Amino acid sequence: MWKIGDLARRTQLTVRTLRHYDQIGLLSPSERTDGGHRLYTEADVARLQRILSLRQLGFSLDEVQACLDRSDFALGPLVALHIERLEAQITLQQQLVKRLTALDERLKDKGRVSVTQLFETMEAITMLDKYLSPEMIQKLVDSRGADPDRAEFKAMIEKLRATMQAGEAPDGPAAQALAKAWIARSKETIGNDPELGAGLQRMLASEPEVRQRMGLDEALWDYMQETFKE
Repeated sequence: MWKIGDLARRTQLTVRTLRHYDQIGLLSPSERTDGGHRLYTEADVARLQRILSLRQLGFSLDEVQACLDRSDFALGPLVALHIERLEAQITLQQQLVKRLTALDERLKDKGRVSVTQLFETMEAITMLDKYLSPEMIQKLVDSRGADPDRAEFKAMIEKLRATMQAGEAPDGPAAQALAKAWIARSKETIGNDPELGAGLQRMLASEPEVRQRMGLDEALWDYMQETFKE
C-alpha cells in the first residue's frame, strides 16, 4: 500500500490532485492508517491508471467517473464525441496556421511594421475568416487584395465623398464614373471571382468597423450603395 505522498511522487501528480479525486469520489483510498492517513492499494493504483488514461484522451472528470462507475456506460458515443472535439481543435489550429502564414507574408512584404499595423493586419485576417474560405483568403493575399488601406481605393473613397458633399445625386455622372471605376478595380483585385466578391460584399455590409477603417462612414456608405444601384 502507498501513502498519498508516495503515490503522488510515483505518478507525478500532486497531493492536492489526489485529495481532490478523493473529495469528488473519483478515487478514494481503500484503507486508512490508525491516524486517518490515506493508504492506496494495488486496486486503487489500477483505477488511478485508468483515470489517467482517460484524462489523457481528453475526457472530463465527470466523463471519467461515468466510465468507471457505471457498468452499462457506453464508451463508444463518448469516444465519438472526443473525436469530434479533436477535429474541431485541428480545424482551429489549421486556421491559425493560415493566419500566421498570411501575417508572415505581409511582414516579409512590408519589412518592419508598427504594433498598430501588426494588430490591424491580424484583425483583418480574423475578420476575413468569418466570410471567406481559406482558399479565398489565400487568393486575396496572393493578389495583395487583403489590405483594406490600399491607397488606390482610399483615393476613390475620398473622391466619392467629395462628390456626395458637392450635392451630386448617386445617379449623376461623377458618382457613376466612380462606381464603375470601383467595380472594375475590385473585379481586377479578386480575379473576377464572383464568389469571392460576394463574400467581401457581405463583410462590408455586415461589419461597420471594417467600413469605418476604410473611411466609409454611414452616410457615405449609404450614398455608395445608391450609386451601385444604377
